[in-house]
Amino acid sequence: EDVTKYVGHLKNERGTHALLTKKKAKKLSKKQDELVNNYTYTKEDIEMLVKEKKKRNKKSANIGLEKTRMAITVRAAEDAVKEVERQLVDAEVARMEADSEANEMVADENVMELKKALEEANNNLLEAKAEQNGIIKEDEERSNKLKQNSKIQNWDKVNKRAKMANQSADFAAFKE
Repeated sequence: EDVTKYVGHLKNERGTHALLTKKKAKKLSKKQDELVNNYTYTKEDIEMLVKEKKKRNKKSANIGLEKTRMAITVRAAEDAVKEVERQLVDAEVARMEADSEANEMVADENVMELKKALEEANNNLLEAKAEQNGIIKEDEERSNKLKQNSKIQNWDKVNKRAKMANQSADFAAFKE
């Protein structure tokens, strides 16, 4: 099936002068099988696969873990913004105190780099907060969905009746 699709594609794109031969097909198949069976995943590959999986599957299995992770990420992003702002203030002071034109130019470049870093840190903070809000929204949706579940509503009714029965029994025992 794959070979017929490939041959059809080659006929449409290149004409008949570069068709796939049986020998080339076996080589391609062997090479593909070798890559599939012997591939070693690198750290970057794994991180990329995890990110892709999170993009495809928006729902988290462990919402508590995700909330904690995002709270830490947001806090780290806020700290990074504060640190870059502090460095920017120090760089601007150094630029004002520069005694020569060469030192002033170096200080200007440093200020520009720190402004870019501040903008990037702010963007990271906004992304982290957006992801955190998404996780909070997902948690609320889960709890609302559970509240809508008829089994849970039925058990809630049973628990309320039991509580009322216990209160009336307590009240009757107190009367005596």
